[in-house]
Amino acid sequence: MNTHILKRVLLLILLLSTLISCKGKQEEKASNKKEQLELMPNKEITLVKTIPGGSRAHIIMLSKSGVLSYNVGSLSNLDEFSLNNVIVNDDFKEIEINLNEDDIELINNLIFKNAQPYKDSVVVKDNMQYYLYFDGVKNAFGYEKNIESYPNDLKKLISFLLEKIGSLHKISGMS
Repeated sequence: MNTHILKRVLLLILLLSTLISCKGKQEEKASNKKEQLELMPNKEITLVKTIPGGSRAHIIMLSKSGVLSYNVGSLSNLDEFSLNNVIVNDDFKEIEINLNEDDIELINNLIFKNAQPYKDSVVVKDNMQYYLYFDGVKNAFGYEKNIESYPNDLKKLISFLLEKIGSLHKISGMS
């Protein structure tokens, strides 16, 4: 009988240690998942640099997975951003860049600081325009010529996105 009780006690101990081990692994997985989410952009960002009307545009998008992409195309609606409103020009090569943790941390910080919408109040005729969208909603609009008067964090965000892409494709009719 003593061996029978001893076997049950050992089985109970083994069962408890297995349960504790599984719980620790689940907590570790949850912690890793939380860390991965913190390393992703808080919002999908789209920067459009276009001529007035959107018929020719540089389109830079940062997905929530941390991939920065650049295309050339045209947009039929500049009030909000949706890929359904974009016609990509296949004559120009798409560029994709995976951002690192430091870049994403900077982006998330700049998104937070650019929570207030911005609209350039000084009209400049025949000048390139910037549109910035967070999750498809227009957050900022301004003329390229007036970029020095933009809020500093907005300038930093636009400059960061443009610098990461590097050289924009040359498009006829766009300076």
